[in-house]
Amino acid sequence: MNINIVSIGQFKNSEYKPIFFNYISKLPWEVKLTELKPYKHKNQQVRKEKDSDKLIEKVNENQMIISLDKSGNTITSEEFTQLITQQKQDNKNISFLIGGADGISASCLKKSNIIISFGKMTWPHLLARLLLAEQLYRASSIISNHPYHRN
Repeated sequence: MNINIVSIGQFKNSEYKPIFFNYISKLPWEVKLTELKPYKHKNQQVRKEKDSDKLIEKVNENQMIISLDKSGNTITSEEFTQLITQQKQDNKNISFLIGGADGISASCLKKSNIIISFGKMTWPHLLARLLLAEQLYRASSIISNHPYHRN
């Protein structure tokens, strides 16, 4: 199973970057991060649409598309692990989509197989990446019965 994280924005010299890659380096799956520059426009809706179009362009049709958006369902780490396990069993790759400051467009969300929220609070897209990396590591720990996850 391969995991593709497609995100608007770039780590550059962010303090989150080494933490993100530390989690990713521990995963048993191949993970690719695709960073996309945000579209520049005065109109928020235009930015959201253009950024979302760029996200979808980086996804293969045969992949499970999971968007991270505040409109999604909140799930537990165990439910997230079940989702990952099912995709692994089905030999299906996963693309996680993380929008920019304006979020993800409705048309992009409709193309998603699943929409997940990390809660009702709004998170910066770079921090959302870090939260995703940690949850992927937690899922791999649960799958391998590693003591990292304590319920």
